[in-house]
Amino acid sequence: MLPENLTISVIDVLNYHQKKEKVSVSARSYSAITLRLKTAGKYICNGKTIAFEPVSVCIIPEGVSYERNNLEEDILVIHFNMLN
Repeated sequence: MLPENLTISVIDVLNYHQKKEKVSVSARSYSAITLRLKTAGKYICNGKTIAFEPVSVCIIPEGVSYERNNLEEDILVIHFNMLN
């Protein structure tokens, strides 16, 4: 659960085009907020599937590994560290 008043330190902001793919991501030492603009897809984390629709925002906490299945799309990602 996120704190009520979240304080973060932004590492980077990426806006890029990605191709249709299945990606495995190892646990990271930082969190991410993703904005998917046009396509649906899904995350698989700890055996659970989390689907996302177009114009969805997803927060991925630090220390979480996952698989991602997506279609070709434009994506905005903010990598950050939580300070509280």
